[in-house]
Amino acid sequence: MKEKFLNSKLKRFAAYFLAFFIFVFFLNRLFLPWLVSSDPIIVPNVVGMDKEDAKNLLSSNGLNPIEIGQRFDNKIPINHVLFQRPHFGSQVKSNRRVYIYISGGEEQVSMPRLIGRSAREARILLDRLGLKISSIEEIESDENSGIIIAQQFSEGTKLYKNDYVFLKVSIGPQSGKVKVPNLISKSLKEGEIILRSYNLYLGRRTYITSTSLLTNTIIDQYPSPDNLVAIGDSIDVIISKSK
Repeated sequence: MKEKFLNSKLKRFAAYFLAFFIFVFFLNRLFLPWLVSSDPIIVPNVVGMDKEDAKNLLSSNGLNPIEIGQRFDNKIPINHVLFQRPHFGSQVKSNRRVYIYISGGEEQVSMPRLIGRSAREARILLDRLGLKISSIEEIESDENSGIIIAQQFSEGTKLYKNDYVFLKVSIGPQSGKVKVPNLISKSLKEGEIILRSYNLYLGRRTYITSTSLLTNTIIDQYPSPDNLVAIGDSIDVIISKSK
C-alpha cells in the first residue's frame, strides 16, 4: 500500500517536472526572443522613392513591404512610391507589413482620329480628352470648308493631358475651282440643272443604245465626280438612247 502511494507520488512529481521543463523551454525559445525583439521600429519615409529602393529600405529595417496598386499622378514619377501605410514615423513591431502605392506617372490618353470631322467637333473631342490645340492652319483643298484634313499625331498615339495638337483645316477648293458633281444615273435634264448650280455646263454628248435604261439617262461623265475643274468648264457625258 505504501509502495503504491510512493509510486503515485513519483509519477505526479515526474509529470510536474516535465511540464515545468516544457514551460521553461517555451519561455526560452519562443517568448523571450519575441519579448527582446518587440522593441518598436520607426517606419521610415519612402514616399517619392523608387519602389525597389523603398522595398529594400523597409526590409533592412525589419519590415515587410507590400505593393498593393498603382495610381496615376502628375507629381510623383512613374514607379516611385506615391503613398505608404503605416505613415512615416509610426511605431510598429518587427516584420509589420507596410503597404505602398506606386505612381503610374502622368495619365496618358490616345489621340483620336479627327480627319473628316468639323473643326468644332475636333475642339470638343480634344477638350474632353484634356488635349489642347496649338494652332490650326487653313489649307485650300477639295474638302468642304471647315473640315479637318490633317493632324499632327496619328490616331492611337499616346499623349499626356494638356499636350498640344497641331491641325490643318480645309477652307474649300482653290479660288475659281469647283468639285465636279456626280451626274451618273441622272436624266439629261437633271444633269443640266445640277451643272448650272455649280456654274458648269454640258459639253460633248455621246449617245449609246441601251435596252435597260430610260432614254436620255447619263451613263458616264468626264471629268469624273469629285475632280476639281475651273468654274465655267464643260462636262462631257455619255447618254443612253433606245433602238
